[in-house]
Order: sequence, then C-alpha cells, then structure tokens
Amino acid sequence: NRSDFNAAYLAAQRLHDIAPRSEVARYVAARSAIPVNRMREAADSLEAMENRSSIAGRDARFYDDLTLALHRLEAHERELAAARRAIERFPQRNLPLFDELRALAALGRTAECVRRAESFLALPADGHVDPPVGVATVAVELLWHGHEAEARQLGRRALAVWRSGTRRGGSIAMANAA
Repeated sequence: NRSDFNAAYLAAQRLHDIAPRSEVARYVAARSAIPVNRMREAADSLEAMENRSSIAGRDARFYDDLTLALHRLEAHERELAAARRAIERFPQRNLPLFDELRALAALGRTAECVRRAESFLALPADGHVDPPVGVATVAVELLWHGHEAEARQLGRRALAVWRSGTRRGGSIAMANAA
C-alpha cells in the first residue's frame, strides 16, 4: 500500500474477514493496527495469539510487535514479561534483548538496564538489531523517562562502540546518541 498505513490496516482487516481461521491473516491484521495507533487492538490480539498460534514460536518479530504495542500503551511490566518470554524462545536473536532493554528503561530500572546494555553491546549484529544502534535507542528512551545520567552513559558507550569501527550502526540512532 506504498506506506498508506490506513489502507494497509483496512486491507488486513478485510483479509481477516475473508479468512477468519487463518493465523497469518490474524497476525497481519494485528500487526497492521500498530502504525495506525490502534495499540489496544494490536496488543489484545497479539497476546491472545501468543499461546494459541504457532506464529509466535516462529519469529522474534512477533514479540517485537507485541512489546511495541504494549510499550506504547505504557504497559511496561507486560512488555518486559513478553520480552523475556521472547528471549527464552529466541536466545540467539538480538531483537528480544533490545525489547527487554526498552522495557527496563521505561520502567526506570536503570541499573539493570545499564548492566544488560553493556552485555548487549558485546554481541554481533544480527538481521534485525545492531547492538550499538539498539543501545543508542535505549539511551533516548531513558532520557524520555527522566534518567538523564544513565541516558548519557549509554549514549556514550554506544557511540564508543560504533566509533571503534567494528560496527556499522545507523547514523540516525548514533546522532540521537550524540
């Protein structure tokens, strides 16, 4: 739909109407609710799917969608719990670790967030998250939640790793960290 999120949402809803028993149609419908700011709809649907659908067990992006919807609803304890379930299911993926850091930052659990971020920075990039970019994003999250000192600390660490030349983080995230 060429970035027309409303059209994508309507098309996904229609797909779900046509194939109401399809797990894929249900997931596409839930996922399409996020860009049109229907977070409650997305979170409720994704949480309902988690234990009944095989989709949750196939890809860490399912949990990224779920945690993002919960994050935007400010349901940070549920967000953290979902991120940790994803870490158990996908221990080799960076995305659930990033989702956990974002939840910890929003909850104000700064010591734990900083400690986990340091471990995260030591990991290699995977197909979804390069750790310095993820930590730079978490630094901004800490700042938004009023934790300036920890935000600066993580921002500096993300920049240091990025500048070391061993990583190719996104320039926008690094500009935010700076």
